[in-house]
Amino acid sequence: MRIIGVDPGNAVTGFGIVERVPEPKYICAGTLRTRGMTRGPQRLAVLTRSYSKYSIAMLLIAMSLERSFVAMNVQSAFALCEARAVAMLAAAHRRLDLFEYTPHRCEARYRRLWTRR
Repeated sequence: MRIIGVDPGNAVTGFGIVERVPEPKYICAGTLRTRGMTRGPQRLAVLTRSYSKYSIAMLLIAMSLERSFVAMNVQSAFALCEARAVAMLAAAHRRLDLFEYTPHRCEARYRRLWTRR
């Protein structure tokens, strides 16, 4: 069972893929960079293609999506929501189970996994 964890961003989206056998095992991690592209459809299309590529190649069954916190900048909030929506749509198209977590919960889980190694 392989799961992709996604930390959506305006210009850089982070991801990591783990497999549960029976404990989580690291498969790969990286970033999807859209910096320098015009905002809007072109940037979202790059994210969509990337999610599709990884979900097929890595035989994913679920996506863990980090919930975003945006305090002040409305424009940043809109761009972040677009990136989150693309991830959600990609999960729906590939029929992946989708789970959402706060950044704090994701980081706490990550620390527990890697301190046990």
